[in-house]
Amino acid sequence: MIRERGLASSAPLSWWSAAVRMLDRDTRRYGVAAWVGRALIVLPIPAAALVIVSRLNRDFYDWLTAEDHLLEWGQFLALAAAAVAFAVAARRATVVSRVLAAVLGLAALASFAIAGEEIAWGQRIVGFVTPGAIADINDQGETTIHNIGVLERVFNVGEMVAGLVGVGLPLARSRGWLPESFREGGRFDVLVPPVALAVCFGLAAAYRIVRVPISAGFTVTRFGELPELTLDLAILGTGIAAAILLGRRPSDADAS
Repeated sequence: MIRERGLASSAPLSWWSAAVRMLDRDTRRYGVAAWVGRALIVLPIPAAALVIVSRLNRDFYDWLTAEDHLLEWGQFLALAAAAVAFAVAARRATVVSRVLAAVLGLAALASFAIAGEEIAWGQRIVGFVTPGAIADINDQGETTIHNIGVLERVFNVGEMVAGLVGVGLPLARSRGWLPESFREGGRFDVLVPPVALAVCFGLAAAYRIVRVPISAGFTVTRFGELPELTLDLAILGTGIAAAILLGRRPSDADAS
């Protein structure tokens, strides 16, 4: 009986050790030290705690989460950089697979478009007037499409799906559930995000899931800027990782 209890108590430790080994091994694939992966996977937790605690001071919370402030500019910069990273990856992928290059190219365009949406295409900076037809249907009166009626819900669902995919793909690959072409060294391997970004993706998915039964309010709505930022940083990390892996295997080209 004592021996059985000992085995049972060691099971969580064994699982944890296996998870850390998987994280470290995956991180090193990109030529990055293991400690970087460990830092990235826990970073969203203290970041979320900081934003939550900042709510004790409404002015500071407002400064962090308001439009054209710290978190939103972080989102724009992350997505703009992601557009460049995916464009580089798409260029490198042309010698591997035209399909892969097209997917990465679309990711670059999507990142660029969403980055533009985050800052209303520079409207609040330059100060141009929103066309009347858009102002009438846009919840914020801006020249954007993600704040228009059903499209806003589509964007929210898109964030949730992106978060779930970012968590699910690395997990599915570790369990051997993905097709051969998505496993390590496969043609579409680079489309699977690094394990170190799982919590960044997961926070975005969790926030959108939790928001479903909760009515919008200042605190909850503004907190959503952080999950958006972690999602955008995860997208950037995925683009950089893809560019790194593709830059290392030009000799494996297998044009299709």
